[in-house]
Amino acid sequence: MIKESSPKISQEIRYIAIRNVTFLAITINTLLTIIKILFGIVGQSQALIADGLHSLSDLLVGAITLVAAKYSTQPPDLEHPYGHGRIETLATIAGGGLLLLMAGGLLIDAQRRLFEPELLLQPTAISLAAVILSIVIKE
Repeated sequence: MIKESSPKISQEIRYIAIRNVTFLAITINTLLTIIKILFGIVGQSQALIADGLHSLSDLLVGAITLVAAKYSTQPPDLEHPYGHGRIETLATIAGGGLLLLMAGGLLIDAQRRLFEPELLLQPTAISLAAVILSIVIKE
């Protein structure tokens, strides 16, 4: 009889661990999204607004991860005799697609502002304060 060198964790424990980390990430990214977009608008910083939108996409990917973690840890059933693990692959594709859409939108906006300089924002000191706060929260 061969013993495994490392004990397997149950699907429930795995889901709880993924859920807890994802909830923390969602909470932090919600706070960062609000801070960055709000202070980006008030402080007239296009870079801070773009970073806020990136945090928003991280938030949405976190939500997708949470749903995928819930369903991927379910045991095999008649319709899925090998389990539900493939939903993680689907969630990865969805999250990557969302990030690509966000990047495309930012690219289009940056191109528009490049050729129409009157649309450029002039950042204020409050933008710098928001960036520093964002770095402290993220770290």
